Amino acid sequence: MVRKLSLNQLLSSISKEHAFTLWYSSNIPKRVGDRVQPCLASSLQWDAIDVKLSCQSEDLGDLLQKLENGEDNNINWDREIHGLCINDKVDDAFNLLDRLRLKGYWPDSLNLSSLIHGLCNQGRWIEAHSRLSLELGSKWPVPDERTCNVLIGRLCDADMPIETLHIMDQMIAAKEGYVPSIVNYNKIVHCFCTQRKLNDAEMVMLTMRDKGCIPNQVTYTTLIHGLCKIGRVEDARKMFDEMSMRNCSPNALTYSVIIGGLYKQKRDVEGRQLMCKLWDQMGTSDASTNLAAYSNLISILCQERFFVDVFDLVDKMPQGNHVPAVFACSVLVDALCKAGNVNGAARVICILKKRWCVPDSISYSAVIHGLCKKGNFMRAHQVLGEGIEIGYVPCEPTYKVLVEKFCKAEELEKAKELLNYMLQKSTIEKSRIYNIFLHALCATNNPSELLNTMLIMLQSGCTADVFALNTVIHGLCKAGRVDEAKKVLDDMKMGNVCTPDVITFSTVIRGLAEMGRIDEALDILHEMPQRGYCPNVITYNAVISGLCKTQEIDKAFAIIDEMKPKGLSADSVTYTAIISGLCETGQLNRALNFWHDVVKPSKNHNDFVYTSLLRGMCKAGFFMEACDLLHEMLKDGFAPGVVTFNVLIDGACKLGLKRDAYTILNQMRENNLTPDVVTWRTLNQLHDSQSKKSKVPRLEQEKCPEEKGGTLAELVRRVYKLH
Repeated sequence: MVRKLSLNQLLSSISKEHAFTLWYSSNIPKRVGDRVQPCLASSLQWDAIDVKLSCQSEDLGDLLQKLENGEDNNINWDREIHGLCINDKVDDAFNLLDRLRLKGYWPDSLNLSSLIHGLCNQGRWIEAHSRLSLELGSKWPVPDERTCNVLIGRLCDADMPIETLHIMDQMIAAKEGYVPSIVNYNKIVHCFCTQRKLNDAEMVMLTMRDKGCIPNQVTYTTLIHGLCKIGRVEDARKMFDEMSMRNCSPNALTYSVIIGGLYKQKRDVEGRQLMCKLWDQMGTSDASTNLAAYSNLISILCQERFFVDVFDLVDKMPQGNHVPAVFACSVLVDALCKAGNVNGAARVICILKKRWCVPDSISYSAVIHGLCKKGNFMRAHQVLGEGIEIGYVPCEPTYKVLVEKFCKAEELEKAKELLNYMLQKSTIEKSRIYNIFLHALCATNNPSELLNTMLIMLQSGCTADVFALNTVIHGLCKAGRVDEAKKVLDDMKMGNVCTPDVITFSTVIRGLAEMGRIDEALDILHEMPQRGYCPNVITYNAVISGLCKTQEIDKAFAIIDEMKPKGLSADSVTYTAIISGLCETGQLNRALNFWHDVVKPSKNHNDFVYTSLLRGMCKAGFFMEACDLLHEMLKDGFAPGVVTFNVLIDGACKLGLKRDAYTILNQMRENNLTPDVVTWRTLNQLHDSQSKKSKVPRLEQEKCPEEKGGTLAELVRRVYKLH
């Protein structure tokens, strides 16, 4: 028998939205002044909770139908509510529970736990806190101690420590003798520390004892770490000393944290003194604590660049057997690489290898990546050779980085050696290894080597997929051997090899366009739809760029018009090509009109479009107007690059405007940009030509052919509203 609830009990124990929904959908009298109204009005004063009642679920519909038909005797409603919650149907669970209440069902703590977990699973943290607070204040049964701790622990994941503390206080008040677990208190302290609210964290620790919970090593270590993080190292040191007075001995991680705080404040002498005690403390700490302590210490030392201390630890290995050598090597290599000391990481591997400690593949890969990033690929090759001696096999990303660096440096023999080594491994997919090598060869501008590698790949039994052939075509086009690229495309179209894709056609079209063979590029472009391929924006941009380079601007505009019926819109690459082409052909006025009427309203432009227009304006002598365009660019939120500033500096130098050139240089630095070689070369040319007077074009005499009664200068001022 389920207990019957009075209407007032029912409405006072559920949320505002559910109270109103049940009242409105039931046969309860709805006359103003009825005795139901005061209770309902009181419930409607609760804080609003965003709940979406979804009664459309098929599972929920079946359950409600059984409930209406009176077939509820054999149904475990706790299980059904829990099932809805774990299947992300928590709103359905609330709806079902409200209907059950109308039938006299009294919910228990299991229902509450399921509903709160369901809300948390959906990330509805605020609602979870609000509902739990409401239910604890109503007549809902208070969960047992274990369930209370589980719910508090789950709410701690929301990183809302103040709200969670409020729930904890409600539970303490509602359940006599309840003491929150130390784990939950530690979580709340951690939340406050991550939010840099250390005073609140200290207050929590002080009130723990009053509520019957004694702080432990985790509590102190968390708070010490938070204090060190915000620079309150002296307070952290006092708390560290307090631990022993409270009969709570610091563990290895506590020592590591306080040592790190001392090193951050350059108090390395005190840090070294405590470090000696750390190694002794590792003998009494568990393995996971020792690993965490060692990782934290090495990370801090490398971040603060105390590399001498780091290598002293490598030489002496004072941690002994408390930290496995392979783990120590990985931690050292990772921390040194992150600190930018890749050569030091390579030295660590060499030292540990001599001590019969075999570094793992992660350590080798990290060092190789770091050395390649620094440009020291020869040292990377040496480390690779040392690793291969002990059976190291590079992973795919490491192999890719190495062969690309070798090919760019024209060290083909080293690249081939690595390729052959990788092909000998049975666990590696050979086609991918060949594809990566082919892609790297494109940087060598050596089509013969590219074709030879493709031939070897086919002879070895590997199937050349579309990616491999696209790479070969790209390499041929890059080397100017477009006819051979066309032959590969023809073979693909005839079915001799794999079927081409849009990238294949686009690559050949770009190669032809860059060679000035626009008619052939257009033929392939128009052939694509006939073969069932839809050209994309990249394909059209290749043709448009080629037309602009050959000064066939009108045809380029016709291609843009051809794109529109196919649902394709011009992008920033398209606009950059058009504006550059117009400026190169002396049609600055048309470029300005195109910018003003089409490009700017589209809001589909970037700093490359701005730079192309700036270059055209400076070339025509409109330097001051170009500077105004730069300010407009900054106002619109675009970050100009070094190339953009170099264009303006070059324009100022050609006009002999030394002061303006250095003003732009200073503005470049204000935007956190470093002048490059082109910048200094341009300024040097200005100093060399100081004796020559630059002639500034007379703007008012340059007539605009498309603007009757106006000049080009007037058009520029009209577009940018300059007076």
